[in-house]
Amino acid sequence: MDKTKSHFSVDYDNEQDILYLSFAKSAQEAIAEEISDEVFVRFDPSEKKLVNIEILNFRHRIEMAFEKGRASLKSALNETYLLPE
Repeated sequence: MDKTKSHFSVDYDNEQDILYLSFAKSAQEAIAEEISDEVFVRFDPSEKKLVNIEILNFRHRIEMAFEKGRASLKSALNETYLLPE
Protein backbone atom coordinates (compact mmCIF):
# COMPACT_ATOMS: atom_id res chain seq x y z
CA MET A 1 0.00 0.00 0.00
CA ASP A 2 1.31 3.44 -0.95
CA LYS A 3 1.40 5.51 2.26
CA THR A 4 1.92 8.77 0.35
CA LYS A 5 -1.66 8.69 -0.96
CA SER A 6 -4.39 9.89 1.33
CA HIS A 7 -8.15 9.59 1.25
CA PHE A 8 -10.58 12.49 1.55
CA SER A 9 -14.34 12.57 1.10
CA VAL A 10 -17.17 14.94 1.92
CA ASP A 11 -20.71 13.87 2.71
CA TYR A 12 -23.71 15.89 3.78
CA ASP A 13 -26.71 14.42 5.63
CA ASN A 14 -29.59 16.68 4.61
CA GLU A 15 -32.04 15.27 7.17
CA GLN A 16 -29.67 15.60 10.12
CA ASP A 17 -27.94 18.76 8.75
CA ILE A 18 -24.45 17.35 9.37
CA LEU A 19 -21.39 17.82 7.18
CA TYR A 20 -18.87 14.97 7.33
CA LEU A 21 -15.26 15.36 6.25
CA SER A 22 -13.66 11.90 6.16
CA PHE A 23 -9.99 11.06 5.98
CA ALA A 24 -10.32 7.26 6.12
CA LYS A 25 -11.56 4.92 3.39
CA SER A 26 -13.82 3.00 5.73
CA ALA A 27 -15.35 3.33 9.19
CA GLN A 28 -12.95 2.71 12.04
CA GLU A 29 -12.80 3.09 15.78
CA ALA A 30 -11.80 6.55 16.90
CA ILE A 31 -11.87 8.91 19.85
CA ALA A 32 -14.14 11.94 19.48
CA GLU A 33 -13.44 15.38 20.87
CA GLU A 34 -15.68 18.42 20.59
CA ILE A 35 -13.31 21.18 19.48
CA SER A 36 -15.97 23.87 19.15
CA ASP A 37 -19.71 24.11 19.71
CA GLU A 38 -21.14 21.17 17.74
CA VAL A 39 -17.88 20.53 15.83
CA PHE A 40 -16.40 17.09 16.51
CA VAL A 41 -13.03 15.68 15.51
CA ARG A 42 -12.48 11.93 15.57
CA PHE A 43 -8.97 10.54 15.61
CA ASP A 44 -7.13 7.26 15.97
CA PRO A 45 -4.66 7.75 18.84
CA SER A 46 -2.68 4.59 18.09
CA GLU A 47 -1.83 5.75 14.55
CA LYS A 48 -2.05 9.46 15.39
CA LYS A 49 -4.36 10.02 12.42
CA LEU A 50 -7.39 12.18 11.86
CA VAL A 51 -10.38 10.00 10.93
CA ASN A 52 -13.14 12.55 10.37
CA ILE A 53 -14.68 15.89 11.27
CA GLU A 54 -18.41 16.33 11.84
CA ILE A 55 -20.06 19.75 11.78
CA LEU A 56 -23.59 19.74 13.19
CA ASN A 57 -26.24 22.26 12.07
CA PHE A 58 -24.15 23.03 9.00
CA ARG A 59 -26.89 24.58 6.85
CA HIS A 60 -27.94 26.87 9.68
CA ARG A 61 -24.33 27.97 10.24
CA ILE A 62 -23.86 28.84 6.57
CA GLU A 63 -27.18 30.68 6.40
CA MET A 64 -26.30 32.71 9.50
CA ALA A 65 -22.86 33.48 8.12
CA PHE A 66 -24.16 34.99 4.90
CA GLU A 67 -27.33 36.49 6.33
CA LYS A 68 -25.24 39.13 8.06
CA GLY A 69 -23.39 40.10 4.88
CA ARG A 70 -19.94 38.89 5.90
CA ALA A 71 -17.13 40.16 3.71
CA SER A 72 -15.44 36.78 3.22
CA LEU A 73 -16.10 33.09 3.67
CA LYS A 74 -13.23 32.73 6.17
CA SER A 75 -14.64 35.57 8.28
CA ALA A 76 -18.11 34.03 8.08
CA LEU A 77 -16.87 30.59 9.11
CA ASN A 78 -14.88 32.00 12.03
CA GLU A 79 -17.78 34.10 13.29
CA THR A 80 -20.23 31.18 13.14
CA TYR A 81 -17.87 28.78 14.91
CA LEU A 82 -17.31 26.48 11.95
CA LEU A 83 -13.56 26.89 12.42
CA PRO A 84 -11.98 26.32 15.83
CA GLU A 85 -10.34 29.29 17.51
